[in-house]
Amino acid sequence: MGARFQATPREGAGGGTTFGISDRIAGLRAALKTHRRRIAVATVLAIVALAFAGLARIAEGVDRAQLLQAIEATPDWRLAAALGASALSFLALTLYDWTGFAAIGRPRPWRQVAPGAAAAFAVAQTAGLGPVTGAAVRWRFYAPMGVGAGEVLRLVACCTLSFAMGLALTAGAAVLWSSAPAAAMLGVGEPAAVLLALGVIGATLGALATCGRWGARLAAGPSEAPADQPRPA
Repeated sequence: MGARFQATPREGAGGGTTFGISDRIAGLRAALKTHRRRIAVATVLAIVALAFAGLARIAEGVDRAQLLQAIEATPDWRLAAALGASALSFLALTLYDWTGFAAIGRPRPWRQVAPGAAAAFAVAQTAGLGPVTGAAVRWRFYAPMGVGAGEVLRLVACCTLSFAMGLALTAGAAVLWSSAPAAAMLGVGEPAAVLLALGVIGATLGALATCGRWGARLAAGPSEAPADQPRPA
C-alpha cells in the first residue's frame, strides 16, 4: 500500500506493542481504497434493491385488473403524449448534471452525462433520499470517467441547490398568480400570503446573486488524483 499506510507499532505499558488510532484510520482508509469498487457496486445494488422493494410495496395497493382496464380505456394519443412528456422530463433532468459539471469546473459532453443523470434521478425518486441515492448512482456512472468522489459530492450539492432555488421561485410565482388557495392552506389572509411569496422570491434572488462567488469556490474545489494513481504522501 505504500509507506503512508504502514502502521507503526508503539510500545505499550506492558512491554507489548500497540497501534495508534491514526494507524488504524490509515489502515481503514487503505482497505476502503482497495475495495472501493466492490463497495460501490454493493451500494448501488442495495439501492436498486430498495427501489424495487419500494415499487413492490406501492404495487400491493394497486388492483392490476383495474389498472389494465384503465390503460385500455385511455386513448392511444394520450398514452403517447404521456410517454413523450416523461421522455422530455428526463431529458430536462439530464441538464442538471450537464450544467453542474460546468459549475464545478469539470465540463463534460452531454452524451457522457445523460445516462448517469437519468439513472440517478430515476433511482433517487423511487428509492427516496435523493442526495444519497443519487450520489451513489452518479459515482458508479462517473467514476470510470475519472470523476472523483469529492467532485460527485460537489455535483450533487450543485444539483440540489439548483432544484431548491427553482422550487422556491416556482412556488412563489404560483402564490402570486393565485394567492387564495395558498392563503387558505396557510391559514392567513391573501395579503400575508402575497408578502410571504414576495419574501421567498426576494430571498431566492438574493441567494442567486451571491452564487457567483460561491460557485467559483465550488469550481475551485480540491482536485483529486485519478482513481488508478495514489495521492502523494
